Amino acid sequence: MITYTALNNKDIDEKVDKEVRYCIEGIVNEFGSNIVSIVLFVGFGRGEGSVINNDGNLVPYNDYDFVVFVRKKIEKIEKERLIEKMLPMLSVSMVDIIDIVYNNVVELPFTQFNYDLKYGGIVMWGKEDIIE
Repeated sequence: MITYTALNNKDIDEKVDKEVRYCIEGIVNEFGSNIVSIVLFVGFGRGEGSVINNDGNLVPYNDYDFVVFVRKKIEKIEKERLIEKMLPMLSVSMVDIIDIVYNNVVELPFTQFNYDLKYGGIVMWGKEDIIE
């Protein structure tokens, strides 16, 4: 089981895992053969995802951040439509989908974003060595 939060709580990690996998399934179903890999990064990808206590129940808070490595760019409106469809089934208030064209991966500059992606990301689907 992946640890998504700093709480070391099996129940919340299972809930996050279910929601993250729901998002991945939606991304794969929507963009299919265009996808090379899907990476969960930032808070939940580093195992530091935010959680709130909602009347005694721990629930994921804030957002899920995905980088989707693709063969060709995805239109912003397509990502927005998918996110709008997925949000009612999630505990978080937002999903970020950032697409990066796969052939540009070797050219990614040294930035905080790319550092976080490499060292604070988990490949959840596809080519496993994409961020190495």
